[in-house]
Amino acid sequence: MSNFYLKPPKLTLGEIHDRADEFRSEYWDGKVPVDIETIMEFDLELPPRPIHGLREEHDVDALLLGNGEIIVDYKLYMEKKMANRLRVSFAHEIGHYVLHRSIIENFKFDTPDEWIEIFHNLPSDKFQIFESQAFEFACRLLVPPDVLEKKLKAAKTKVIKTGLIDWDEWGWCAKDSIAVDVGGYFGVSDSVINIRIEREKLEGLFRE
Repeated sequence: MSNFYLKPPKLTLGEIHDRADEFRSEYWDGKVPVDIETIMEFDLELPPRPIHGLREEHDVDALLLGNGEIIVDYKLYMEKKMANRLRVSFAHEIGHYVLHRSIIENFKFDTPDEWIEIFHNLPSDKFQIFESQAFEFACRLLVPPDVLEKKLKAAKTKVIKTGLIDWDEWGWCAKDSIAVDVGGYFGVSDSVINIRIEREKLEGLFRE
């Protein structure tokens, strides 16, 4: 089947958030960080399969194949310091699984090389929509908005007490300090937290 027919679904931001929230409500045990690997292995029965050279040869950390299997770069998987990075990568692939499975199943790609041939030959705008939808799903899944708001308020109080904003006036230094603190709690990077603050329209917390 030609990748001409590989078209991303038309999903609004709200629809992606609803799908992520539904998924979380079904499988999440309420603990933070979200244990996405346990959900993959025991709830979805999709344990990640480590393979050598995935990152070096194909520039991806993890990958959902056409047969429904999720593979992961062996070196990254074995590095404990990469746990947060892989948490987002795994959630990203689950995003593809939830949002795009019906499309992906029509393309019988069972190796990274076949994935490259199909997806990297897509028009860049289509490829970016697939990736952006999966990433948005992943971050919403890993960072529940109600918990995020509570943690931001607590981190804001902590930063105010340090006197950091006396000279920074809610500039990048104070905000980044909060993002790093909150990101550590959720097991994601500070850049993910900054994106969630924007997406969840929580910037007003810094003006209160």
